[in-house]
Amino acid sequence: MRDDLPIGHAEPDADAIARGYEARDVRVSVLAALFVGFVVLFSVLCGGLWWLYRHETRSVASGSPRSAIDAVTVTDAPPLQPQTGHEALDSWDLRKMHDQEDATFTSLGWKVDERTHRFAVPPELIHALQHRPAATQPLGGGR
Repeated sequence: MRDDLPIGHAEPDADAIARGYEARDVRVSVLAALFVGFVVLFSVLCGGLWWLYRHETRSVASGSPRSAIDAVTVTDAPPLQPQTGHEALDSWDLRKMHDQEDATFTSLGWKVDERTHRFAVPPELIHALQHRPAATQPLGGGR
């Protein structure tokens, strides 16, 4: 055996060198074993997924919930996108909300800026709060 060959490589066959071919350094049996191994792995994974899918459809048919999220019902959640029964864009909903808030504050006697929807507390209310009698004990019950 020659010393200049890399570790694990055999000396090339003299007949292959005479024909001008390089020596084969990959074993076909190893490639075939890898191919068979991948086919077996693929078959096992497909069979496992088929079994899980079949089991999942049986549990849904038996009445158990598919997910914990299905068991929770959301009440009074605002629809965020136009859909059947709620044909409005978000900007329209926001404008409607601002109009309702403005009407509420206006009915309380507060001044609301129509452009920015900011409100100003009436000076009479501030004055009344400043001059009301102080509470004898703090609301938190502390010292």
